[in-house]
Amino acid sequence: MTDPWHWLEPFDMLMTLGLGMPADPDAQAGYVTHLADAGISAIAIGEDVGAPPISAAMVAASERRALPLLLTAFEVSFAALARVVADSRTDVEERRRLARTARIYESLRTATIEGRGGTALLDDLGSELGCRLDVLDLRSWRFVFAPRRRAPAAVRDVLSETLVRCAGHLPAVLHLELDRRVGLAVPVPARRPAALLASRFTEHQPELSVLQHASTVAALELEKLASSRDALARAGAELFRELLAGRLESAQASVRLGAAGLGDDDHVVAAWWHEGTKAAGVHQELFASGLPHLLDVDREDGIALALVPDHRRALEALLDALPRDCCVGVSTGVGGQNRVAAAAREARWALGRGQPDRTRVVRYRDRNAAPWPFAPDRAEEVAEHVLGPLRRYDQAHHTELVRTLATLLSNDRSPTRTAADLFIHRQTLVYRTRRIEKLTGRSLSSTKDVVELWLALRALEVAGG
Repeated sequence: MTDPWHWLEPFDMLMTLGLGMPADPDAQAGYVTHLADAGISAIAIGEDVGAPPISAAMVAASERRALPLLLTAFEVSFAALARVVADSRTDVEERRRLARTARIYESLRTATIEGRGGTALLDDLGSELGCRLDVLDLRSWRFVFAPRRRAPAAVRDVLSETLVRCAGHLPAVLHLELDRRVGLAVPVPARRPAALLASRFTEHQPELSVLQHASTVAALELEKLASSRDALARAGAELFRELLAGRLESAQASVRLGAAGLGDDDHVVAAWWHEGTKAAGVHQELFASGLPHLLDVDREDGIALALVPDHRRALEALLDALPRDCCVGVSTGVGGQNRVAAAAREARWALGRGQPDRTRVVRYRDRNAAPWPFAPDRAEEVAEHVLGPLRRYDQAHHTELVRTLATLLSNDRSPTRTAADLFIHRQTLVYRTRRIEKLTGRSLSSTKDVVELWLALRALEVAGG
């Protein structure tokens, strides 16, 4: 961390790999000064593991403030160093605290070697501290390592009120009621806002500094979990693309969907405009809510597609992960792996029907939706019939006639707005318009021809072109 003095107590020794130390000499001197002001007794820096070179200014500051800099050989573990410090103290409580801190990191080391983590590691730490430990996601209000569990309403209310009052941050420790008993909440320094909840104490409450060390271990586990979810998201996107392309046999698809948590229930495909959303952020939100899913983004037309279970909770979780003004089109039930591509076309079609009035959710075959003159599975055929000459001309001459037509019709054929959106001169737009009319054999002055061109553009979106 770049500011460890906020997290340590007087007389503590800072043990660091140096990753948070500044490289600038003046900043290094300020780093030492901040630690000295906080009453830190010494700084132990691991050699050859990432720390920047120690400058003369940093040495001078340490001499001036009588704050020793200790260089720790790579072979000497911080756990061993902590034990030496603990054994050198005559104060029993201090020795117990330092030994407990060392055992916290020893639990992390053991869990890492044995491939255990999450709930198992929290249980180990809870046994060491004499309490129950949970990690709560402060966005989804679900317990990170058991996402089907939601935080009690009373806990959410206290934490929400505190976050509002403290500009989105939790204090170093917050006292609250958990399971009708006294509990503590300590912030977890991770990429997603989270809190470590301690409750059901078997003896006295653990010291704040010890809880903060447990919070640091929880942060490492959250980062491991986030990295694991990123890898799952990439694998899921690849699986989704293979399903959309029809490249998987039924048995193989069933096995891989089951591994992704999508093997039992029926599914639907949801579509939304990717602009303004980040796929990685949507993934993390869906994982945090415990929702199995596959998600991919079509880079050409900017539409994101997700395969999710066909039930209300799944749709609610997806809507919570997206901006409030984001429209979502939903297909009918997939029913089988060979219908994923058709369901994706249905979702795209439903998305287009929801755009004019910004309806939040539009389902394919919704009886309140306007009827359309052809089925989504004929989208490519319709698009090719009307726009085929434009698409081939664009490909051969590296032009943007299809995009120009789409922009013109979306602007109600206003030449001024269209030229501004495309960053071209109005005369250039006139030239492109004449070329579009010549290649398609349709006039932009004819209502009938405009309808055909607009439907063909919609068909092109549904087909993913």
